[in-house]
Amino acid sequence: MTLKSLADDAVRRINAAISTQLSDAERITVSRIVEQALIDAVNDVTQRYRDTTKSYFGEDADKAHKLAEEIKRAKAALISNLDGLR
Repeated sequence: MTLKSLADDAVRRINAAISTQLSDAERITVSRIVEQALIDAVNDVTQRYRDTTKSYFGEDADKAHKLAEEIKRAKAALISNLDGLR
């Protein structure tokens, strides 16, 4: 499931929960807000993993750096794919 589809599903649930239905423009705006919140969450988790990795490997900075770079590449690919969904 893509972040876009998760965002759209969240908008459908929000729309069902409120008494006044959202217009198409409002749905698009809310979907983008939710999608950005998901992207922010991915960024936060990525940073936490990077920090944990560095503290775990401690003195073996080379391994920590290599893993952090791999995580960074995976994150960049994810963000690129998300941008392609827009």
